[in-house]
Amino acid sequence: YYPLQVVRCDECNFIQLDHVVAPEILYQNDYPYEASTTRTGAEHFDEFAASIVETLSMTSNDLAIDIGSNVGVLLSGFKNRNVRVLGVDPAENIAKIAAENSIETIPDFFDEQVARQILAEYGKAKVLTASNVFAHIDDLVCLMAGVKLLMEEDGIFVIEAPYFAHLLHNLEYDTIYHEHLSYHSVTPLIQFFERKGMTLI
Repeated sequence: YYPLQVVRCDECNFIQLDHVVAPEILYQNDYPYEASTTRTGAEHFDEFAASIVETLSMTSNDLAIDIGSNVGVLLSGFKNRNVRVLGVDPAENIAKIAAENSIETIPDFFDEQVARQILAEYGKAKVLTASNVFAHIDDLVCLMAGVKLLMEEDGIFVIEAPYFAHLLHNLEYDTIYHEHLSYHSVTPLIQFFERKGMTLI
């Protein structure tokens, strides 16, 4: 059993849980969720990849890295459009399935050290994605150090996360659980990314 309480920062309005369950417990003990389980999800991720490839005019020289890549469904969308891909996911059972799907995946938590290893072996990325994982990471400063290290000068970091206003207006209380450490809204994110020398689009 773990405490489950949502708190808000009075200074920046960032909203998060006040207790962090060790990520090794949540994600490395036969993690059960596979992103490929629904047709709607697979279609969404393919359209997600297609829109980024088109917007950035990506080529076979470009690299797409997905943080928390699961079984590689999003990266498959990039790969099918001749973009180099690499996944990072801490669940070894999930990373193994991704590898079986021909999506190279590093079975580890993404941090600055892993980013340095990727940089040395693969070079910089045109795009880094974090779909339904940005809200799951406790140390966002460490995450962004790795992202900044890997991202090309004209690259982008794409996050996909639940929106706190929807949680409030639609009473989506069932989205509050221990994997969801933070509950994002625009104002705190603008401030956060500005401190990292980035602009929120």
